[in-house]
Amino acid sequence: MKTKIHGIISLILFTGTLIINFIGIQKYSTIIALSYLLIVILSFLVIIYSYCTKCKCHENNCAHLIVGPITKFLPKRQMKEYTLLDYIGVFIPISLIFFIPQYWLFRDKILFFLFWFLSIIALIEIIGFVCKTCENDNCVLCRNSKNYFFG
Repeated sequence: MKTKIHGIISLILFTGTLIINFIGIQKYSTIIALSYLLIVILSFLVIIYSYCTKCKCHENNCAHLIVGPITKFLPKRQMKEYTLLDYIGVFIPISLIFFIPQYWLFRDKILFFLFWFLSIIALIEIIGFVCKTCENDNCVLCRNSKNYFFG
């Protein structure tokens, strides 16, 4: 249950960053802000398909409570090692989500600071708590993985 609490906290923090991004862009252009929102939705679906559908936790033990159920609507994938395409399917969408709004956020220092503060706290929550107890031994952030990224 403790992992699910951290999963929920990280999702709330990350949602906060997306709201900040939307507000930061919307102050200058509603059309670009709505376009960004569409990019975020599509990016999440690509990330979930690329990574989460291969995770054995998505079926019943996903710490990010809403992600597991979303995978049920996506094509099934074998739970095996991640490929370069899987990593690209995570890296590019995350890059879009994080870096598109920077131009607008940088114009408002408070939103810029809040965005990065919440993003760093969310990342600490995920790596420091959620990934610690995850059972996806194919994930490079899982401590049980033979390809563990941090050691």
